[in-house]
Amino acid sequence: VLAADRTIEQRRLGIDYSYYTGQWQWLIEVSAGRGDGDHQVHGLLESTWQSPQRSWRAYGQIRERHRRNDIDSAAQSNVTLGLDFEPNRHWALSVQASHFLRGDDVDDTQLTAQIRWRS
Repeated sequence: VLAADRTIEQRRLGIDYSYYTGQWQWLIEVSAGRGDGDHQVHGLLESTWQSPQRSWRAYGQIRERHRRNDIDSAAQSNVTLGLDFEPNRHWALSVQASHFLRGDDVDDTQLTAQIRWRS
């Protein structure tokens, strides 16, 4: 968050845990702190499958965010499904769809696609 004096005002403490079995990864992340004058709590659950060649990756995420300040409070949650393809170390293609379950964007769905090239 960019403040008036051009410094970042954010303090957060988080913990995450990953478990791997075969081609699957399970991830849990939780963080809490202050950002932009709000008290915030974030949570993420993610399940990822990766192909044996490591070129394909499919994932699903559930995110939850709560924020509270002196004036109001709000919560937001969304579900995301994504697919990544990296045929080599230079190219990557990814697509994901996020559906918002709670918050200002409830019932909205966002589709994101990216093509990346690295030298």
